Amino acid sequence: MKSEWETKKIGEVVDIRRGSSPRPIHKFLASEGMPWVKIADATSDTSRYIWKTNEFIIDDGVNKSVKVAPETLIVSNSATPGLPKIMKITACVHDGWLVFSNYRGITRDFLYYKFIDIRRQLVNQANGSVFQNLKTDIVKDFDIDIPSIETQKKIVGILSNIDEKIELNNAINNNLEQQAQALFKAWFVDFELNSGIMPSHWYISQLGSVARISTEVFSPSKKPNVEVEHYSIPSYDEKRYPVFESSDGIKSNKYRLTSNSVMISKLNPDTKRIWRPYCISDRPICSTEFIVYEPINPLNRDFIYSIIDSIGFSGFLCSHTTGSTNSRQRATPSITLNFNIVLPDDETIRSFCSIVSPMYDTIENNIKENQKLAVTRDKLLPKLMSGELDVSDIEL
Repeated sequence: MKSEWETKKIGEVVDIRRGSSPRPIHKFLASEGMPWVKIADATSDTSRYIWKTNEFIIDDGVNKSVKVAPETLIVSNSATPGLPKIMKITACVHDGWLVFSNYRGITRDFLYYKFIDIRRQLVNQANGSVFQNLKTDIVKDFDIDIPSIETQKKIVGILSNIDEKIELNNAINNNLEQQAQALFKAWFVDFELNSGIMPSHWYISQLGSVARISTEVFSPSKKPNVEVEHYSIPSYDEKRYPVFESSDGIKSNKYRLTSNSVMISKLNPDTKRIWRPYCISDRPICSTEFIVYEPINPLNRDFIYSIIDSIGFSGFLCSHTTGSTNSRQRATPSITLNFNIVLPDDETIRSFCSIVSPMYDTIENNIKENQKLAVTRDKLLPKLMSGELDVSDIEL
């Protein structure tokens, strides 16, 4: 019952310390060693490494870092303040993280979801002219409502079941992507179907022989007040799902997409963003930061997708960029049509697509399911965390 919940400050129920980084950090970065989770890793598990880790895990008055164990809750206090993350590895954490330990009357997982629930309120209290910064004392003094441990476990159970299904779908998708990439390499790079030798009736061609680049423009100013299915780089990075929005809120021209389109980001191509648009609505469009390919033969769509998803194409794309900084490098679209490909006979392409297309379809369906699950979770979360939804009758 909501009446049984207690209001306490976060600092009363858990110990909080701030992460730290050795100074100057560049002297300690290395290609191997102890993983170092910087604030940019808030939404991923990638990390750099710190050299001579044992020299600064213990504070020597100059160089120090906070080492955290797997299953530790950390929360970002700058750049993306209030974002919680549960560590999966032993690592040192950047000073843009708050580290939580010694829970008293509250479970780690309930506090994790509580941070998701109160994050907007915390962001409003962050300050800073360049990066928003969430002071440790603000977090410690923040009031939260806490139910009994039994109720906490029920609430966490409901929410974590949804998140676990999302994670399972993501794991399936990762596995399918790896299978499709391995199959493409086996057939068209290693020629495993022909004892490692390219069949004599196959030949070397260019991507431009099977695909063209589409730059058909959608102009928001000419189509006001219509809903569009917008594929942007931020939407790819966040959920790999398009944003459905009014054209009135879009300030620049976009590219039109079709159900046969395949696209890859030309912005910072070292971070691969490859998309097979879902075309859920009648107006799918994408950022002009994508290169949009249309197959000359529509039946070859997933053969083309596999080409631009290959390691060879990624290397080619990265080697043909303009721009002096990593943050604004762009690949040159027209040059990509010169990428050399092995062109097999039509029957082989059909056989290949008959295997990989169901994989890509499953990936798409899992992403769509994840979107529905996330919407359901996000609607339930504030009602569960506030006690509006009574879980007393739910059995663990």
